[in-house]
Amino acid sequence: MADDGISVYVANLGKYNEGELKGGWITLPVEPDDLDRFLSETVGVGAAGYEEYAIHDWEGDGLVALSGMKIDEHVDLNDLNVAAAILKEQGADVAAMLDHAAEQANASGPLAYASLALQADDIPFSAYDAPEGVLYASLEEKFAYSCAETDEDLKEAIDGKWGPYLNLAAIGRDLAMNMTLTDDGYFDDAQDYPDPDYYSREELYEHAGYLLPGADGEDAAWRMGTASGLDAPTASGPAR
Repeated sequence: MADDGISVYVANLGKYNEGELKGGWITLPVEPDDLDRFLSETVGVGAAGYEEYAIHDWEGDGLVALSGMKIDEHVDLNDLNVAAAILKEQGADVAAMLDHAAEQANASGPLAYASLALQADDIPFSAYDAPEGVLYASLEEKFAYSCAETDEDLKEAIDGKWGPYLNLAAIGRDLAMNMTLTDDGYFDDAQDYPDPDYYSREELYEHAGYLLPGADGEDAAWRMGTASGLDAPTASGPAR
């Protein structure tokens, strides 16, 4: 399993159309030189006129499972490698927010997910503030307890003599009218979500420490370096 990566099977499309299966599995992110070598030696791209590849399979674990990313058959493998590097850098907690954030922001494609990951602080997600060690009957009930930490009237009602008789699941359901509840927290869907196109392709490659394919006369991206530290938008507005 690729717990912090993206595993895909890449096939030589020309060979496949000729009835021959040539390709292999690779777990991203990898150094761009290693990706080039994989495409050349394992997939056979660039040899004897074979220039195209396609992703014919992928593992549904790791970053794919966390982020909910959909992998298209004809996605650019360099782009997917950049996205895998950024999601791995940002960590599992950020990756887990991307499935819902991408849906709300109408994002698609690996670079859109990478752009959202770099703006994770502006995704309207909050962890529950409910008491720990309590077995909650539903997420709605847990949300109600969480809201009580900032709503004095609700907290007083829960702590009062009639508290055991309150239908906290119903209260939580009403309070969560514009929310999406998850096991770990909730999204406030009444708020704006980050722009998945905020960072350009060039900026995302730069952040991952890559050179765009074809830049400086090279045919492929070069080495992976350290993160460039691009400024992410803030709650008060984008910062460039």
